[in-house]
Amino acid sequence: MNYNLMRHVELLKRSQDLENWELVEYRAIIQNRMFWKNRYQFALLMENFINGIIDGEDSDSFSVLHIKTVDAYDTFETDFEKLEDFQPDPKSNGFGSLMTFVYRDCEVLEEEYYTQKQFKESTFFVLSNNSFDFSPEKRLKIDF
Repeated sequence: MNYNLMRHVELLKRSQDLENWELVEYRAIIQNRMFWKNRYQFALLMENFINGIIDGEDSDSFSVLHIKTVDAYDTFETDFEKLEDFQPDPKSNGFGSLMTFVYRDCEVLEEEYYTQKQFKESTFFVLSNNSFDFSPEKRLKIDF
């Protein structure tokens, strides 16, 4: 899907009137980009867990970052001035979904349906089986 700002704004203004898959796709593009901006922070938290620097008790750090990113997205999407400057990044496609997958794993760990070992294996799988660049030298501070 190609991003079209004018169409997106039009759909946002009418969003109370309809459930529109086109609007859902535009929202996914923006949400992926918001998560992509924080990809190194997400990766650092996952790596720290895998390497034993933090444990399952600290999985809420990932949850907090996830929630802050979703909140930033919610604020961004309703700010039409900021939306005018938005540029999609094709590299971010699917990244928000991937981080939401890990977030859901954090919730399962917190509810003790997962062991720390299962969470570690799942997190390692996410880090090592995707096309995203998690290289440590590119990590940035959290940007909200």
